[in-house]
Formats: sequence, C-alpha cells, structure tokens
Amino acid sequence: MGKKIFIVRHSKSDWSAPDIPDIDRSLKPRGVRDAYKMAELLKQKKEQADFIISSPATRAIHTAIIFSRILQIPEKNILIEYELYMADSESIKKYCHKISDDYNKVMIFGHNPGLTTFTNKFTPGEINNVPTSGLVILDFDCNSWKDIDPGVLENHFFDYPKKHRILR
Repeated sequence: MGKKIFIVRHSKSDWSAPDIPDIDRSLKPRGVRDAYKMAELLKQKKEQADFIISSPATRAIHTAIIFSRILQIPEKNILIEYELYMADSESIKKYCHKISDDYNKVMIFGHNPGLTTFTNKFTPGEINNVPTSGLVILDFDCNSWKDIDPGVLENHFFDYPKKHRILR
C-alpha cells in the first residue's frame, strides 16, 4: 500500500494584534479562502487522508479543520500534537516515525521553516519555501512509517494558492 504524507503549512495568519501570543494568532480572511481553495484542489484530485495531525497553534488547527470539512475526515481522526508547534525538520521526521502503521495517508499541519526543511530532505532542495496554505504530498514505497526516507520516495507533488491567482 505504501505511506503518504500530506504536508500543509498553516494558512495566512493575522498579525493585527501584536499582543496576542504567537500560538493564538488566528487566520486572516485570505488565509481562510486559501485553505478552502487548497482543500478543494485535493478533493478534485481525489486525494484523501486517513488521519490529520496538527500543531496546537490556532492558525494550524483552523487550517486543519477546513481541510477536514472539505475532505470529510471525521473529527475522531484529528489529533492536536504539541510536538509539532514550530518543530524543526528532525523533530518532524522523528514524529513521523512514531505514526501508527494503521494509517497509510496522514496530513500534517504545521509551520516553517521546519516543514520546508523536512520536505527538502525528500525532494532534494527543489522547494525553496512552502508558503502559507502550501501543500506537499510525499508518496513512499514502504509499509512502515519507520522506513520513510529519500530512497523510498516514489513521487511528490507541490502546490500553493498563489499559483492559482489571476494576475490583474
């Protein structure tokens, strides 16, 4: 069957209230629209995840909830994971190795620079930046999350909202 990771960077966050702690920043209206756009793109591609894991940051959780609605992933299949808040690449990889092999397709919602660096461990430096609402799909030819590494990457996909904006 293989393992598939959907990496999603949280959508555009609101910086209008500088006194709010970073973890509690919400999404801008554009961030909400972009999350819907990218979730719809996955739905059109007929891509589906078994399980969602999100950083505890409000902006990441909100993005994850939008994807779960569009893709009809039940709330019991959503986990808020404190280890993913501002996690670096190595922490993300170690976390992935602990995912239950009962799940074959997992979505991870988090932050940069960790997500971009993590992605580039598998897609040799091809992605300069996973932007807000950016989506990377990593498809691995292995049966256990413990075995994900660049040597078993079969395919990858990268997209983001600005690719679809009409320039005026």
